[in-house]
Amino acid sequence: MIVEIALNLLRKSDEIQAYLRDRFRWFVIDEYQDLGASMHTFTTFIVDTLQVNVLAVGDPNQSIYESNQVEESYISSLQSKESFSEAIETTKCYRFGDRLIAASLSIIRKNLNYVGASKYGAGEIHFHKFNTLEDQCNWVVSTLVPNLYQLTDNPSNIAILYRQRGAIPNEIRRSIKDKSINQDELEYADERNNELPDSPIIKWLRQCADWSLMYHRQDTDSLNKFPELFNSYLSLLKSAKEKPSQNDEFQLELDLLNTLSSFSKTDIKATEWLEEVCRALRIQNLLRLAGNRTGELEDLDDLITRQTIGIKLEQITLKTDPRKVVLTTMHSSKGREFDYVILPGTQNLIMPWSGPENLDSSRRLFYVACTRAKKAVYIIYSNSTEILMPWGRTQICALSPFISDMKSTLSRLDKFPELVN
Repeated sequence: MIVEIALNLLRKSDEIQAYLRDRFRWFVIDEYQDLGASMHTFTTFIVDTLQVNVLAVGDPNQSIYESNQVEESYISSLQSKESFSEAIETTKCYRFGDRLIAASLSIIRKNLNYVGASKYGAGEIHFHKFNTLEDQCNWVVSTLVPNLYQLTDNPSNIAILYRQRGAIPNEIRRSIKDKSINQDELEYADERNNELPDSPIIKWLRQCADWSLMYHRQDTDSLNKFPELFNSYLSLLKSAKEKPSQNDEFQLELDLLNTLSSFSKTDIKATEWLEEVCRALRIQNLLRLAGNRTGELEDLDDLITRQTIGIKLEQITLKTDPRKVVLTTMHSSKGREFDYVILPGTQNLIMPWSGPENLDSSRRLFYVACTRAKKAVYIIYSNSTEILMPWGRTQICALSPFISDMKSTLSRLDKFPELVN
């Protein structure tokens, strides 16, 4: 919507067109395959009408955001333009070696002449079969992660990736909380945990919690983050019909700074921190005065009285802890890299997905997940297992056809016979 408004404004204004044409000689756009329909139209307007140079970087095989009207053909369509100059195709992979390249390309069924990096060796693919999804997740938490933990000096080099919310991440979370399974009590950064409310006031408080911990660590970046927090606080005050003067704003800024810095101890419990901060800043009262934010008030009450009992402050922040094993979605892993990638629940109807996306889109998503690894990928599956689907029905899910694709390809390559377990 915002892009379309900007494009309409640009089309109607000769002055803005002249400014952009004079101001910029080049637009450099990364991840072009994920740009979406509106931004692609915006870019073609820049090229065709403004005649500004565009350098587009992207990989059609990593186009995974169909909900944004993304199509893998966008980047190739630029080559059909009269003004097209040159296409540079890179074949060097700087993240992983030839084994991982062969396995990953088998997913998207393409034969590309990529050359692997040698820094971490050829790369490893491990297949592990269990009877049920519960068995898969228990083994990942009880055995695989602790073993990998011994191989790295930073736990965030280990990532467990899943397709979307539902049975798979919930089973992993259950295993993590069960001390008879997670006997080493390893900590995980659960990036996409939807258990906490998603309302604006909760997001803001979680950002404040992150700032408090940054302040405690004497992180200089806390100075850059504070103005955004204060602006959100001002918006809350204004929604409550309070209109502070400029002098009042200065005092309010000091109050917010003093409050967040006063409760910045790492050992403070989340509930205690929330109670103290909300009391000092009158958060509940401001939400009541705002009138149209009663739902957020209910979310906040639930957060304090039920959802944060007994947990540490760092567990409610929005920021990923750099010293924890990462648990996140395949989509959220895009653009990142890890030493070890673990893919539990590699089952048909999950991967490929049984929803509206097409098979090729699922192939690209699984390709993205596998190519996050620098050293090894662990594919965990069952021949057949019951899984509670996001829409509430339990279905029997066979093993993913992508597994047989990978094994067949690897077994045909004399160079890599040891990869097939």
